[in-house]
Amino acid sequence: MKSVKITKDIVKNKYEKEDLEMFKNELFFYLLGQQKNISFIPKLVSYDCSKLIICVENVGTTLEEYCNSGEELDDFLPKIKNIYNRFVKMGYYHNDLRYKNIIINPDTKKLYLIDFEFTNGEYKDLDDENIVKKIKKKSRSKKK
Repeated sequence: MKSVKITKDIVKNKYEKEDLEMFKNELFFYLLGQQKNISFIPKLVSYDCSKLIICVENVGTTLEEYCNSGEELDDFLPKIKNIYNRFVKMGYYHNDLRYKNIIINPDTKKLYLIDFEFTNGEYKDLDDENIVKKIKKKSRSKKK
């Protein structure tokens, strides 16, 4: 389990000792995002391995919260598909793709992925919102 504190500029994730593997996985992807300059991963601000803390730039609000104000979630599927496919081309599956793990900057409408605890090179999608299935279904219907 992790605790999350959000300020205007930073999102601070603090992990428990029993979640060390999740912490390491999350940190790996923020470091990868920083090293490869991946535009859809929020910038890593700081981290502390001894305290199991990761701080990243606050880039917006969850897509889930944003769409509660009237926007249609499915309208964002093309952008989500683009990000998802770029991530898969790099050899990684998010495995927890949910609307609460996709952040939108309300001003620019740019999307970001967060919560990489279950991300790896093997597809084991834990997404109960079926976003990946919706993306793939939309792709098949366009090919017809």
